[in-house]
Amino acid sequence: MAYSDKIFKSNGFQGASAPSTEGAKGIVPQPSGPDANRFLRGNGQWADADAPATFGLLTSNNTPTVVWSKTLTAGSLYVFNADIVAFESTTSTIHAAFLRRALVWRNSPGTATLSTLAATGEAGQIVGQDDEDAALVVEFTVSSNDIQLTATGIAATDIDWRFKITWIEQTAGPA
Repeated sequence: MAYSDKIFKSNGFQGASAPSTEGAKGIVPQPSGPDANRFLRGNGQWADADAPATFGLLTSNNTPTVVWSKTLTAGSLYVFNADIVAFESTTSTIHAAFLRRALVWRNSPGTATLSTLAATGEAGQIVGQDDEDAALVVEFTVSSNDIQLTATGIAATDIDWRFKITWIEQTAGPA
């Protein structure tokens, strides 16, 4: 038996694909039970993979619509990124692409706060726009303890939207 085999076995590790022969000498324990869809972090703790929120929406008027929201953890800082595409779903004559970014935090105790640009007082969230129709609006907003992404379409017009939202969360203490 090789020295490395003794280390792995003495620490109770098995390959991630055990009991098959693939990875039988790996150094990552096989996830099971409630950890089956999680990954092992470098600090030895199981963690959830933060998959992006990806979804669609159809608007038919110019009423602002909350399309996504997330309740923020007290004592945390976040950066949110949203990639958005939109087009008029009947003739495809109106189309747009947006990139939005927001820095938001929630003190403990306290409600969510959306960062603003010091120079202008505007929410610091517009990263880029491609071929944007001026009537279409997408923005991050906060309400109490939640961050929200709001979309506003065009009156009497069907707009088909697609969104992908990713984020990073930092809480007090080590990651």
